[in-house]
Amino acid sequence: LTSSGVPPKIFFGKGTKLAAQSVEGAFGMFLMNSIPKLNEIIKRLTPPPTPLPASLSSLKPPPPLDWWDNLRFIIHGEMSLVAKSLSYRWLLDSEFRYDLSILLTCNNFSLQHSVSNIGLGMDDA
Repeated sequence: LTSSGVPPKIFFGKGTKLAAQSVEGAFGMFLMNSIPKLNEIIKRLTPPPTPLPASLSSLKPPPPLDWWDNLRFIIHGEMSLVAKSLSYRWLLDSEFRYDLSILLTCNNFSLQHSVSNIGLGMDDA
């Protein structure tokens, strides 16, 4: 299925802040199997590429955008995410062996997003 309607856009007003006591995340190579499904979901939210004009039809079409670039198409404005603590676990084996991982933690985490700018801040845990 392809998207044929007006693509959704999310606009954040200046000073939009998402706050949490704690944020936890995890990633491992075994999760890569779900990335194509995530890409399909994002592709349905973005407009199809504009066809090349006939005068340029001999050119090779550009590669499709990656998921990050597609998200940038959807999200607009300034926003920040802050958390008192952040934990991120890089899983080295499988979802059943989450104890085999690299654990990164920090306090006072902040992530700011605005047009062409991403800021990141954190303190030692």
